[in-house]
Amino acid sequence: MNNPETVKDDITYLRRMAEEGRRAPILGGVFLAGAGVIFGIACFIQWTMLLRHIEGWLPVLELWLGAMALFALVWTFFFLQLRGKGQALTGASNTAFHSSWLGSGIGITVCCIGVAMAGAFARQPAVMLAYPPMVFAFYGTAWLVSGVLARRRWMVGAAAAAYVFVIVLGALSMSPWQLPAMGVALWMTLTVPGVLLMREKAL
Repeated sequence: MNNPETVKDDITYLRRMAEEGRRAPILGGVFLAGAGVIFGIACFIQWTMLLRHIEGWLPVLELWLGAMALFALVWTFFFLQLRGKGQALTGASNTAFHSSWLGSGIGITVCCIGVAMAGAFARQPAVMLAYPPMVFAFYGTAWLVSGVLARRRWMVGAAAAAYVFVIVLGALSMSPWQLPAMGVALWMTLTVPGVLLMREKAL
C-alpha cells in the first residue's frame, strides 16, 4: 500500500512541474512571425497585381508558391538553429501550443483541398472566397486553445482578433480590399503575437 505522504509528495511534484511548464517560455514564435510577414507581403503584392490589371491564375500561383517556398526555407533555418541550441519543446504550455497549431495547420490544409474540390465540381470558382475567413477561424481557435491551456490572456486577445477578421474578410469577399485586409490580419494575428512570444522567451 502506498504511503499517503509519498502520494502527497508525488502530487505536489507533478503540480509544480505543470505550473513551471505553463510559465516556461513558448518556442515557435519566430515561425509564426515569419509566416505573417511573408504571406502578409504576398497579399499586398497580389493586391498590387490586381490594381495593375495583371490577370490570370498563373502569376498568382507563382506568387504564392514562391511565398511558400520562401517560408519553407525560413522555417528550416530557424528549426535547425533551435535544434542546434538544444532547445526542446517541453512543458505543458509548449505541448498545448504546438498541438493546437499542428491541428490548425492540418485543418487548414484539408479544408483548402475540400473547398477547392467543391469549387471544381460545382464549377464555381467563387467558392474559394470562403478560404480566407476559414483560415482565420482556425487561427482564432489555435490561439484560444493555446491561451486557455497556457494561461496567457493576451493569446485569448489574439484569438478574438482572428475571429473579428473572419467576419471582416467575409464581408470583403467580393471586394479588392480583401487582399490588403488579409495582409493586415496576418500581421496582427501571426507576426505581432509571434514577436510577443519571442520577447517572452528572451526575458
